[in-house]
Amino acid sequence: MAGFSWGMELAQVSSDCPLGVTLDLSFVEKNKPEIITAIGQLRAEVWRDEPDVLFHEFGDSDCWTDAVDAVAYHWVVYDGSELVAAARLSLHSDLSTAPYARVFAQCNIDVVGKVASINRLVVKSSHRGAGIARALDRIRLKKAIQLGAKAVIAVPVGDSRAKALASLGYLLLESHIDPHAVSLPLDNTQVSVMVMPVDATALQLRAPPASMFAPGHVGSR
Repeated sequence: MAGFSWGMELAQVSSDCPLGVTLDLSFVEKNKPEIITAIGQLRAEVWRDEPDVLFHEFGDSDCWTDAVDAVAYHWVVYDGSELVAAARLSLHSDLSTAPYARVFAQCNIDVVGKVASINRLVVKSSHRGAGIARALDRIRLKKAIQLGAKAVIAVPVGDSRAKALASLGYLLLESHIDPHAVSLPLDNTQVSVMVMPVDATALQLRAPPASMFAPGHVGSR
């Protein structure tokens, strides 16, 4: 694993951490499959009992990974030797190959050109509230811009996660999407569609399907 310079972001995480520890955030090199396995185990440990997680298809597996993990960019956060957080950024030639492309297909805004997707953010409950998620969001956005993405997309589940991304400048394309309409096994949970347009020409208007939204849909914003 190669150290990744955070500057102010890492300093803010360390100073805000209520545990009184210094956290080590690193960028994962793509030839480190053992770390990807550890990330998958962390996801399973943290998400298995959380009702708003989208990954029920992993069932009883103790390592939640998928095909995108092998080609994505990953960051990990350690508290000493303990892995406490991780996040992923995947780069795609167009929206159709990105995770949850079917969700974006329900919007009246199309994202064209190279896109980056921020996804698979996981933080142990014991380390939440220390600014880790925000730091991982910021570094992934910075990396996406460096990689030449025209837009950065996200499908946050739950209101608090959507608000966190909005505070960084992500635009809310749609909220209150019916999870069942896009084959997500969730009930009574807000699923939002958000985008950070690095290049304004990446967003184009299109007509949405007529009956895709759950009751209470508030429209595009």
